[in-house]
Amino acid sequence: MAGPPATAAQRGIEIPGNRVLGLFNNDLAVRVLRLSTAAMIEAPIRVYVTENADGTATLSYIRPSIRLAPYAEGALGLDGIAAELDAASAADDAATR
Repeated sequence: MAGPPATAAQRGIEIPGNRVLGLFNNDLAVRVLRLSTAAMIEAPIRVYVTENADGTATLSYIRPSIRLAPYAEGALGLDGIAAELDAASAADDAATR
């Protein structure tokens, strides 16, 4: 699969490595789907990993509660699932530091 670094390299341009990853949990997806079919556009949750000059990497993402907030009205319980995902994201983020 050609990503931005490989595509840029074909043009003679060097950019740091980067990748968008999708994080998916089927159990949570089913719970979300029961509450809001529209919210499923946000699945999987996406994270962006970029290579730093010193060889480390940076993980960037938008909190799931922010991504799911537009769908919460009329979807009682969606905010709770979003909070679960936020907590998991924060724990994963802390583990990588």
